[in-house]
Amino acid sequence: MNDDLSAISCTCAHLRRVSRAFTKAYENALKPSGISSSQFTILNILLEKGPLSINELAASMDIDRTTLSRNLAPMQRDELLTVESEEDLRRKVVSISNLGRAKLDNALPLWQSAQKSVINRLGPQRWHEIQTALNQLRETVP
Repeated sequence: MNDDLSAISCTCAHLRRVSRAFTKAYENALKPSGISSSQFTILNILLEKGPLSINELAASMDIDRTTLSRNLAPMQRDELLTVESEEDLRRKVVSISNLGRAKLDNALPLWQSAQKSVINRLGPQRWHEIQTALNQLRETVP
């Protein structure tokens, strides 16, 4: 049997294992900040892009609305962000709160340390090559 087509060489399975390993490493790094890696990403996007509709935020993260809503609920409860309806009550806009900014400010050096560790272990050239390859891989998915 062709090794490239065996279940053991499944690209999806390999990417999921790598993703879980990196998620765990970044979760551990961010733990002292009190926010998760998913929350860190959401807060960063909101800080960079400003208030976004739930649809816009989901699209920028390439996740579905339901998954995003599950992530937003505890963040809203913990007052890291606000979710408000516009005039058209069907459209909800998400904004980072002052507390969310403060948590993000505390988390940033922890994230930077984790990021530097990854880059140092791989070497800057290899890290860049992997980033490029991952972006190219994402573009090949139908």
